[in-house]
Amino acid sequence: MHEVENYRGAYGQDQYQLAMNTNLPLGAERPMFFVPGAGQMELVSKAQKWTQWGPFLIVDEYVGWYREALQLRETVVIGDWSPICKFNISGGDVHQFMRFLQTRKDFADIEVGQSMYTVMAREDGKVIQDPLITRVSEDTYMITTDQIDSWLQHVIEVGNFDVQVTDIRTQYCLMSIQGPNSTALMNDAAGPSMEGLRFSRLQATEIAGIPCEILRQGFTGEVGYEIYVEADRTNDLIAHLVEAGHKHGLGFLGNYTSRLTRAEAGLVMLHFDYQCAFEGDPGILRRNQLDPEMSYCSPFELNLDYLVGLDREDDFMGKAALQAEIDAGGPARRMKGLVWNSDDVIELYAAQFRDEPSPPPIQFPHPLYPEAFPIVHDRQQVGWATSVCYSPIVRRVFSFGRIDVGLTEPGTEVTISWGGGEFPAMEIRAEVVDPPFVSRKRAQNRAAGS
Repeated sequence: MHEVENYRGAYGQDQYQLAMNTNLPLGAERPMFFVPGAGQMELVSKAQKWTQWGPFLIVDEYVGWYREALQLRETVVIGDWSPICKFNISGGDVHQFMRFLQTRKDFADIEVGQSMYTVMAREDGKVIQDPLITRVSEDTYMITTDQIDSWLQHVIEVGNFDVQVTDIRTQYCLMSIQGPNSTALMNDAAGPSMEGLRFSRLQATEIAGIPCEILRQGFTGEVGYEIYVEADRTNDLIAHLVEAGHKHGLGFLGNYTSRLTRAEAGLVMLHFDYQCAFEGDPGILRRNQLDPEMSYCSPFELNLDYLVGLDREDDFMGKAALQAEIDAGGPARRMKGLVWNSDDVIELYAAQFRDEPSPPPIQFPHPLYPEAFPIVHDRQQVGWATSVCYSPIVRRVFSFGRIDVGLTEPGTEVTISWGGGEFPAMEIRAEVVDPPFVSRKRAQNRAAGS
């Protein structure tokens, strides 16, 4: 991914920085921007439901979450993830910095054009974020993640690294093609060059004469592709993809539905399942809505052990604390899956149609904002349930659960405490399972229909 010099587009960096400013007085004008592909997305959106992501407005639902969730698993969908933060990292110490910044042992072997999912931890081992890092050239890496400007600067200062961080969020859009027909669609759109593109690999190409870079990746569990394109070419690209997608059953995946589909795939999500452990960025503070006592997690608590290379010879941020956690016996709790008892869920909904007060119903397909619910066993709280979802694929209510390690064996029955406070309370039984809740296919060699 190369940096576009002097790019301003429909909105400039000055407006973007103003939009990100959290110190504006109450009532002050704050710029808000539609994503660059909004013109085409508005044409295909029947629901016309938009939501804020950072300073951007993005489609939340196109045709309703139920249909979108089914289309993803049955055919192919396109989604617009352009608001995700994108940072280019370069400079004389860039390789040392990238090693120190994240926890993986095999990151030393990352090739140009390869991406790696990894973890960033603070000094005490608690997770900052779980980004995707792509080596885009010999001496440049791209991080796609949430807002982490202040954290990156903190790590630079800790190690006195000579690196430069360039925010390219407004320069490049990120379109995502996901689903069993995704390779067939991409072959038609870009030529039959997707067949050999391996999972987590980047390839430069053209689609309808538009230069772009395609990464075999995604956050849905399906075979999929992420397309990076210069912002001012986004609408043309989308129009071509929509036209090419007709024969492949192309649908659309909104921001709201995507939070369900990643949970189906067993992928934890910042803010919804854990909280960023660095409070130096006001943007992070705005979105950290969970109780810090239950939502600051180590990678081991999130079951991301495979991303932590404690046997690395070199140091990385949080290594000593993570080693101490393992030496002390490991985490007290682990992230597992929970499948909620359908009889209890049905009873909760039946209570909504009786005259007496009841606990509130479960929001379908998932809560509008991050929430955590107590998990109880033998009348003792043993953890927290997060990302409570209903899926037309799973046909159940399910969630993640960070549970005491003694209760993590699949088949164990626990109880979720639902309601309470101003509402009546209800106990809903749940069974511990190993996620994902649907089969992950994204790393398969070939997509169906290709």
